[in-house]
Amino acid sequence: MLGGAGLVVLLWAAQVRPSARLDALFATAAHLTGLLAGYGILVLLFLMARVPAVEHGVGADRPARWHALGGRHGLLLCFGHGLLALLGYAVYEGADVLTAGRELLGHPALGAAAAGTVLPAAVGVTSARAVRRRVAHETWRGVHLAVYLAAALAFGHQLSGPDLAAAAWFWALAHTVVGVLLVWYRAVVPVRQALRHALRVAEVRAEGPGVVSVVVHGQHLAELRAEPGQFLHWRFLQRRLWYTALPFSLSAPVRGATLRITVKGLGGHSRRIRRLRPGTRVIATGPFGALTAARRTRAKVLLISPS
Repeated sequence: MLGGAGLVVLLWAAQVRPSARLDALFATAAHLTGLLAGYGILVLLFLMARVPAVEHGVGADRPARWHALGGRHGLLLCFGHGLLALLGYAVYEGADVLTAGRELLGHPALGAAAAGTVLPAAVGVTSARAVRRRVAHETWRGVHLAVYLAAALAFGHQLSGPDLAAAAWFWALAHTVVGVLLVWYRAVVPVRQALRHALRVAEVRAEGPGVVSVVVHGQHLAELRAEPGQFLHWRFLQRRLWYTALPFSLSAPVRGATLRITVKGLGGHSRRIRRLRPGTRVIATGPFGALTAARRTRAKVLLISPS
């Protein structure tokens, strides 16, 4: 990821025309922040593409943390790009900032770029810790889907500008690769696994106050190679549950045709799981996570988790 950012900087440096004019300095800085912001969006999408090599190599928690950290830096780059471009245009035209802003938004490509900045900003607001606690997971997830539209708007804006005149092919290739990974691992693989394993809810068993275990039966489960310590993204095709997939860890090793998860009702979605009906179809994507027995470095290991 850092190497890709370095390559973006090299592409920018190869096109820079040194100038001491104030408007040129603003424009040059705007080009650099714009390129890095576009690359940052690609990185964010890649981290959430659920590529098995990434998930199994570094675990699922690190990409999630990098995604959150990268989102904050990406927003700063987007806002910095917009501000620097606005100031550069205002200096070049000899106009005030408000007049320059109205003129810039009059161009369709720049209007789309502004919309592409507002969408990630909405994602950032709903992800803030103080807001996140008050927003339903479904709402938060729905807002996050706007990032795909923002990436498309940003891509069109970048190709229409001067930033990538010498490297449009590289930019298009990078977007294509990330797009293919997203479609394959977020859409094709889940459907293929659903057809192959034919998962259905076999039993919902109460374990304690607000805690249930869900036993799922399927076919060819040995092919999953799921290990204790890993999790899958579970989507239960039942009313009020089908539109959200949530990560739940396996609470027992895979035994023959049986998988088991144990869920505590902490949110609206997890509380509805206790009302699952036997026979409900299940789409489970994974397994993910690297906290398995293969990671231990000594024979005796004690794991302690808060209840």
